[in-house]
Amino acid sequence: MANHLACIGIHANDKAAFGRVLDSLLEHTTVAGTTRDHELKVWSDTSGASYSFVFNHARTAQCAIPSFRAATS
Repeated sequence: MANHLACIGIHANDKAAFGRVLDSLLEHTTVAGTTRDHELKVWSDTSGASYSFVFNHARTAQCAIPSFRAATS
């Protein structure tokens, strides 16, 4: 797997492309939770693909996690 995005079907061929993809995802996140020191932002699409970002109080990303948020009907 070339990067963490590949496991949810999003591909970037190099470091610069990976950065552009993450920037694009961050533009479309919603705040999913906050604590005194951290904020959780989540991007997801209709396929269930999801990427979660944890930021500290200095607005520096501490963690980024790809996942699926699938729901059954």
